[in-house]
Amino acid sequence: MTFEQRLAAVHAGMIERGLDLIVAVHDGAHFIEKPNPVMVLSGFKSLGAAAVLLQPDETMTLVVTPQWDAERAAQSCADARVVGADDVVEGVLGEIGRRVAGTAIATAGLRFLPYSIASHLTVALPGARSADKLVFDAARTKTADEIANAREDLETQVDAFAGETSGLKKRYGAKVAQRDFDGDPDHLTEMDALIAYLQVLGTMVDFRTYKAEDPENLR
Repeated sequence: MTFEQRLAAVHAGMIERGLDLIVAVHDGAHFIEKPNPVMVLSGFKSLGAAAVLLQPDETMTLVVTPQWDAERAAQSCADARVVGADDVVEGVLGEIGRRVAGTAIATAGLRFLPYSIASHLTVALPGARSADKLVFDAARTKTADEIANAREDLETQVDAFAGETSGLKKRYGAKVAQRDFDGDPDHLTEMDALIAYLQVLGTMVDFRTYKAEDPENLR
């Protein structure tokens, strides 16, 4: 399967279901157990919360936070209109505008979002259907590029001398750690994977906007 074939399947499903718009949202917390509809539809791995607005005529708008990450998103998603925002909900609603009334809208990823995002979208998009099955069924088969990139990124991330020629930082951002994590440059080990995973968690927080006292951040 190619990425274009995946999108074609989603577009066909939208037409079959009479959908005018899919609003796919992800909160930017990249964990293996959390589906990412934004990456499924755009191929873009965001630093913060992001959304894809997809129409059946293949028009796509990508809303990204933080705002300054819009440049990387535009380079990664040349066929999408990219909008930088400080708040993903405000960015989405600003793009939808007055189209809510009389528009057949479906959401993807809503049930995986934190309450602070999901609650606002639920109120703003009353009557929106779920497009989870449509979107995530299309992602069951990985594209050839996704498989190839995963292998390349794995080898590149543990090579401090790989330089800027690979697509690692384009796909994951300039802050991604790239070095020999376990002290054994001759072997790629589970310890490399564990340390890389733990270190990347810190790069996913924008401390300029992070509010430690917000309810969703209290543990």
